Formats: sequence, C-alpha cells, structure tokens
Amino acid sequence: MMKFVELSEQERKAVKEALEYIGYLDVAKSPEMLQEWLDDETISICTCRSGRTAVWIITESHESAVYIDTLESLSQEEITKEFL
Repeated sequence: MMKFVELSEQERKAVKEALEYIGYLDVAKSPEMLQEWLDDETISICTCRSGRTAVWIITESHESAVYIDTLESLSQEEITKEFL
C-alpha cells in the first residue's frame, strides 16, 4: 500500500496540484485524508501509455491528472488517451 509520507517531494507536489485543480484544497491540506484517498485508490500514481508517470484522482463527480515530472495538468482528451 502506498504511503503519502513515502512519496517523493515531486509526487507529493503533483498530488496536491491535482487536488487543487478540482477544488479539493481541504484534502490537499490533510495528511489523514490524503492517506485515506491513497488507501481507497481515489488517488493513484500510475504510468501512462506514453510512459510518463502521473497522479490520477477520480471522485464521484471529478477527475484530475497531473504529470509528475512537469506538474502539468492533463486535459480530458489526454486523460482518455493516456489512461482509458
């Protein structure tokens, strides 16, 4: 199981960037909630089809993905191409 405190600094930045992009500032500021979301796979870190690594967040009403290397948000089209 992935632990938030064991993620690299860049991975943590990408998680927070992805959360802020969809308006979940409260989760981004809460280590406990971040860990809960990692545990239930609402937040995941995965390799895209392109070979780049990204943080992907899926809630009931939102999804967000951010490349870890550049902290660049993926558009809906890029999310479809890279993950689905």
